[in-house]
Formats: sequence, C-alpha cells, structure tokens
Amino acid sequence: MTTEVATDDSENVTAEVATDDSEIVTAEVATNDSENVTTEAATDDSEIVTAEVATNDSEIVTTEVTADDNETRGSNSSDFGEATSVDESIMSLGSIEDELAQVDLEAHATKNNLEDEVPQAVTVDVYPTLLSFSSSKEGDKNYNKNCWSEVEGSAFKVRGKNYLRDKKKYQSGENIFKARGVDVLLSDEWGPTAIGREHPGILNGKLRDCPTFLINFRFGWGVLVLYFEIPEQYLPSLSAKYGCGDHGSGGGEQDTTLSPHDQAVHDFLFSDDELKNSKLKLIPKVVEGNIIVRKLIGKPVIIGRKLPIQYVYEPEDTSKGHSAFLEADLDIGSSSKRAKKIIDSLRKHMKSLTVDVGFVVECSSVEQLPERMLASVRIHHIDPSYCTKL
Repeated sequence: MTTEVATDDSENVTAEVATDDSEIVTAEVATNDSENVTTEAATDDSEIVTAEVATNDSEIVTTEVTADDNETRGSNSSDFGEATSVDESIMSLGSIEDELAQVDLEAHATKNNLEDEVPQAVTVDVYPTLLSFSSSKEGDKNYNKNCWSEVEGSAFKVRGKNYLRDKKKYQSGENIFKARGVDVLLSDEWGPTAIGREHPGILNGKLRDCPTFLINFRFGWGVLVLYFEIPEQYLPSLSAKYGCGDHGSGGGEQDTTLSPHDQAVHDFLFSDDELKNSKLKLIPKVVEGNIIVRKLIGKPVIIGRKLPIQYVYEPEDTSKGHSAFLEADLDIGSSSKRAKKIIDSLRKHMKSLTVDVGFVVECSSVEQLPERMLASVRIHHIDPSYCTKL
C-alpha cells in the first residue's frame, strides 16, 4: 500500500491498494481551488468504479460504474473486498466534505460577527462657513463681501489699572481667544439654541477640532455665530465648573501667580450663569455704515443685563477626538418691540455694513485690572440672500 500527501497548492492525497489480477483501488483527494475528490476501483475485465465529489461552488457529486460484457461485481470475497475499500473511501471523503462545510459555516459566522462590530457611520450636515477676508481676492466682484477677519485687540479701549480711581480706558493688549470663524445661517423659524450640539456640522464641520467658545446671536430669521478658540490653560476652570475635571483642578480661587486678565477669564469660565451674565461685555464698533446704522449699534453693554442668555457646555470626547465647547445663546430681538425694530433695520443694511464685534470680561476689582480683550472679529458686508440655510 502506498500513501502520498502533498501540501502545496495542488495538495493531493493518494491511496493505492493492489489485489490479485491487477486489481487496483485508488482514492485521490484534491484540495486545490477546484477541490475535486475522486475514488477509482479497477478490477479485471476493465471493471471501473469511479466516485467524484466536487466541493467547489458548483458542488457536484458523481458516481460512475462501467463494466465490460455487462459484468457486475459478484458476491465473491475479492469483489466484496473491493467494494468495501471503495465504500470506506467514500465514507472518508464524506467526512472531509462535512469538515469543509463546517469550516465554511464558521468562517461565514465570523464574518457576520465582524460586520456587526463595525459602527455605522453617522451622516452630519456640513455647513460651509464664511470665508476669511484674507481668502477674498481684490478685484473680484465678491471682494470684501460675506467674509470675516480678526481684529487686533488694540482696536478697542478697555479699563486701565487705575480705572476704579481715575475712570480712564486704554488700548487693550492682544485678544486672549483667537478667532476661528463666523457663520451666518438662515432658518424659517427663530434661530436655534444649542446650535453646536444640534448642528455639529457648523463651521464647515470643524467645530470640535479644538476647544471653542461660541457666541450665537439668535434672530427671527436665523443666526450669527462667532467662534473663538479657548487656550488650553483655561480648560481646567471650564471642566471644573461643569463637573468634568479631566484637566486637573481649577476654579474661582485667587491665584497670585496669574496675571490679572488670566484670573478674570478663569473666574468667568468657572462662574455660574448669573455671574457670567453680569461680566460678559459686548463692544460694537462700526467701521463702514451710514449714520442710521451707527446710531443703532450703540455703546458697550453688559449683554446679560439687556438680553436673555443661555449657556450650553459640551465636554471633551477623547474616543471621538472631539474637543469641548462652551456656547452662549443670545436671544436678540425677542425681548421687546424696540429690539425687534433695531434688528430688522440692521438686516436691511447688512450688505453695506462692516462692523467690529468685541468681547471683554468686565473687571471691578483691583486684582483683575487692567482689562484685556477676550475676543474680537470683524464682519464684512453680509448679504443674507447668499447665506446657507439650516
């Protein structure tokens, strides 16, 4: 008896049994790509018995029996032995086929399990943000239109170190928060609150690329959203305030190692909504605009004393690579008829208007003076008809 096993790509297994009268029984198992299994039993008088099992995609099973002179296998011991050998081979081949089928089922189940583990993609509407002024090209018909730019802090005057005594204001140092962008988005209803949470695709889908302070001006026709990056050094106070102390300790305690403006910002971020409302000051400044607009814009104002403000905080999510953000929703124009009239008038003149919008944390103690601009941005000639709709 001879047994040969080949484990290369053709991988054939051959078993040969020789009996008297040149009787040969051969069983071959091929595990190559076509995976054919053949069993042949040759007896005298050219009697051939062939069993073929194909385990490829067509899954064909064929059994052939041919005999010269219409001779069939008798009941003698030699024929019986040959038949037994063939039957055993076929049974062995059937066992192999069952094992292959089981492997295929297990592989299919594993594939399904892996597919189930893959998280489904979440579709997010991405809203194109306004271009920065530096991206607009001089000579283009849209030059200096529907764009924004950052304004130097020195463009604004803030309380000096001795303000409580002499009431003098001086040019501010550079902005503490860097401007990231501006969005003007239209809606059929009143501008939404919690826009960073409800519409994560704002700022061209990059809102949570870094820690951000959003100021969301809500109008009857949409929103004006300003985005400013929060420096890493202020995050401990923010996370401590909202119960997410991942950045270490922080809070309203006086720290003598901090500069006055740093202490003011830490205190603002750590404070409750009522204190925030009493500290966040808006400083508007018309750069281009007619006399009517200049009168409507008005003077610096503590926003929370004039308008309802809602604060929304979203913590950092490291699993998704999302940074934290703090949002201030300013309800513009819903509080009084006069406010609505002012807003409607400003909207009509927006295309001819360039305005600087600055923010400062108002300081009323010697320890926090002099003030320094928190953030500022310049908005250039906005035409709402070209803005994106939520």
